[in-house]
Order: sequence, then structure tokens, then C-alpha cells
Amino acid sequence: MAYLLGIDFGTTNTKAVVFAEDGRVLSSAVRRTPTHVQGHLRAVYYAEEAWQTVTAAIREALAGLPASDTGKPLVIDGLAISSMAEAGVPLDSAGRELYPIVAWFDDRSSPQRDWWREHLGAARLFSICGLHLDYIFSVNKIMWLREHEPDIWRRTVRWLCMSDYLTYRLCGEQAISPSIASRTMAFDVARRVWSELILELARIPADLFPEVQESSTLIGHVTSQAAAETGLLAGTPVCVGGHDHLCGALACQVYQPGPVLNSVGTTEVVFVAMKEFAPQVDEPERRGFSCGCHVVPGTYYALGGVRSAGPLNEWLRSLFAHELMGQGVGLPPDMPAPGIYQALAELGFSSPPGSRGLFVLPFVAGGRPHRDPEARGVLFGLRSNHTAADIVRAAFEGLSYELRWDLEMLAAFSGNPVQRLTAIGGGARNELWLRVKADITGKAVDVPRLTESSALGAALLAGLGTGVYPDVAAATRQSYKVERTVEPDLAAHEIYSRWYERVYLPLYPLLRESFLTAAQLFPET
Repeated sequence: MAYLLGIDFGTTNTKAVVFAEDGRVLSSAVRRTPTHVQGHLRAVYYAEEAWQTVTAAIREALAGLPASDTGKPLVIDGLAISSMAEAGVPLDSAGRELYPIVAWFDDRSSPQRDWWREHLGAARLFSICGLHLDYIFSVNKIMWLREHEPDIWRRTVRWLCMSDYLTYRLCGEQAISPSIASRTMAFDVARRVWSELILELARIPADLFPEVQESSTLIGHVTSQAAAETGLLAGTPVCVGGHDHLCGALACQVYQPGPVLNSVGTTEVVFVAMKEFAPQVDEPERRGFSCGCHVVPGTYYALGGVRSAGPLNEWLRSLFAHELMGQGVGLPPDMPAPGIYQALAELGFSSPPGSRGLFVLPFVAGGRPHRDPEARGVLFGLRSNHTAADIVRAAFEGLSYELRWDLEMLAAFSGNPVQRLTAIGGGARNELWLRVKADITGKAVDVPRLTESSALGAALLAGLGTGVYPDVAAATRQSYKVERTVEPDLAAHEIYSRWYERVYLPLYPLLRESFLTAAQLFPET
């Protein structure tokens, strides 16, 4: 029996999980990802702090492992890392961090995004990179750094995205997977190489990024220094990981056209695999869905989602924590976040479907897959007799209405009719959200045995790279199990469909001009 370590460096949490080769969790550890908020949509990480978070999680996961049959500690046969994709670390010639890591969602590089609109255009950019115009991508962060920190830029010789940086700290080797490269905005997705045109226009040297190597490639072994910091054995194989959503998709067998992954964390993502990249799709159908390279070699994907899912949940949690205590839910002051979210779900269940006429546009961090940064969250239909329970339920209904819109656009974009969803991430533990999601979309929602799938996907990549599994099918055959399925209530779906079409869908177009005006009047919100 082989033992594999999957590490997931996420926006909210960092996880280290040890799996048996059949997908069983043997030990795990979670650490809060240290994020330094600098204002609305402004935040940074520090590379050394991120590394210390990962080492602490690895040490705890290793300490929790059972002994082998011989009484000796279990030996890790391989490891890989999944992470968010766009954030990166600028390094000097000695491999030292030069500047804080600008978070992927940080909007300081919005002017650089606008520069691309004028100098290349949205359609041409998509035809090369598979990406819509957005400030989140690595190239825009690099251009911002050059403009605002010229002294730092002159000393920068390498840019490593987060999984690449952490892999480098583990084994001393630098590489980037096509799945992470696809989110830099410098990668020619169809050719699977760096785009000469993008790099030339951005005035970025071709060797700023590391060599592209396919996910699961064995690139090095844990160094003696990393072994001392993590508790891993020196010489432990280290494989190329990938983008967290794609690692999760691998773990849920979403690597061929057909199934749709619904990954709910800081962002709610919908995802389908594709056999090829099709840049000829017209703008109305594209609607902000991005494409890129899967962690499975030779495979592509289309990805969209609701960026505000995590922020809206955080807002509900902070707003109604005391309300929950006041209503006798029994919420202790030191309850961890999962307990608070469960209490919120229970409160929302006490409101009827439709939230008594209350609707929520969930755009607290921008809206729609085309990334409208000026979109705002809206409570529509609010009356004096609406309760906290109505607001909570309406928020999850708003997220689910938006998910339905996403799925309709995704089906038109990919030519892949949506039959059912596979839900992973923290949102897959929220019973209210699952029920509302199934009823509003009209789709069955499968919940796998292991909902935190990104770490498992990374572990499977390590198993592929070290020969534990002969192929992708073998890697996922035992590890993916559906624990339960939430079937839609067809009567509720019919009612929700009427509300969706007659009330929810018209709201955003009607309010678009007001959003723009509000952005001018209140630019810091």
C-alpha cells in the first residue's frame, strides 16, 4: 500500500492530507492561510509566512499518522501541491522573495487590464490565452509591479505562482504546470507554450516564468533542509501539482466531457472538461468563461463561476452571529466557522422557499462570469416584516439563481448539456445550499465521500508521477465515491423557475447603470 501527501494552499485555508492509495484519508491538518487585508479587494500574502503555514500543516498531518504493521512510521511515497493560480512570488537571482504576494482577487492591477483592452482586445486575448479581460491574472500583477516598484522589478529574475513556489521550497526545482500557466495570461493554450506575442506586448522576458512541465511529472525530491522543517524524509519524491479547481476535478473524475463540477470555496466554480480548446466561440456565448489546460495531459476545460460566494457567506456569518445567539440557536462565542455556517443554514431553513418575496443579487465582490467589477449586492423586495432567516435563505437562493444562469451559459459555450452536478468544497456541507441549488437549477447534486477534493487530486498526481497508478482511470477508480445525492423537488423547481425568469433575471440589467453611478460616487466601496 502506497501513501501519498496532497497539499492544498487555498485562499482561506491550507490543508495537508495523507491518503492511502485507495483514497482513504489517514491523517490531515488545516491551517488558516495568513492573509493581510489592505482594504476592499486589496490583500497580500508573505512567502515565508505561507511556507511556514505549509510546513506546520505537514508536520501535524505526519504526526497524526498511524504506525505501520511493523510499528514503524509510515513512509510518504510522493507528494504534490494544489493552489490558487494567479498569485505569484517575485524572486531575485538567489531565489529570495522580493515583494509581498498580491492576492489573486486584489484589484490594484485594474489599469493594466484596461491597457490590454486597448492594445490587444478581448477577442484576440481569448483566442490565445482562453481568458477574458480581468485584473486577476499574473501578467497584470507583473506589469503593476514594474510600474509601481521599479527597483523591485529590476532585481526580479523569476516569477513563481504559489504551487510552484512551495514546490521549489520543498525540492529546490522550479517548474510550472500547464494548468497554472493557463492562469498567468501569458500562455498559448492551444500550443501549450508561452505566447511570444503576449510576452512581447507586456515587455516581460521569456525566462521570467519557469519551464512548463505537465502535472504529475516527477521533478525532484525533498531536500535535507525542507525535511528538517516539515518532518518529511529527505528524498521523498515531489511531483508537479496544479490549479486547485482542476485537482478537485481530477479527484471527482471530471476530466472527460460530460459531468459538471461545482466547486464551492471562496469562489463558486462550475467546470467542464473539453477535448480541445475552441477560441472561435463568439462573445455573447463566451460570457467570461475561461478555458485552459487540465491537469490531465492533452485535456482542456471551460470554467466560470460566482466570485461572490465566499465573501457573501463571510458577510452573513459576521452579520448574523449575534442574531443566531439571540434566537436561541445556542451559538457559543468561540464556535469555529463550520459550526457558524451550519447554524446559518439551520436558520435559513426556517424561511419558506422564495424567502417571502425577498431576492438577493449576490454580487458583493463583483458580478456575473463576465467579471463586472462595479456590480453590487442587492436586497430586493425588503419589507419591515422580513427576518434574518429570510435574508439568509434569500442569499443562498440568489447564489443558486446565479449558478443556474452560469449553467445555462456553460451549456451554450461548451455544447455540453448539464445533466447533474458534483459538489465539492466547503459549500458541499451546507444542507440548505444543496437543497436550494438542486431545486432552483433542477439538477441532481452528487456529494462525494470526500468533499475537500483538491488535496486528493494533488495526491493522485503524485501517485501518477511515482508509478503508484498506471493511468488516470486507475487513480480515480477507487478514490471517487458518491456519498449521497440531493435530487431536485420538481414542483419547487417549477415555482423557482417562474421567480427566476420574472424577477431575478431582469434585476441585473435594470440596475446596471445604477451600479456604474454608485462606483463613481463611492469608489472605495
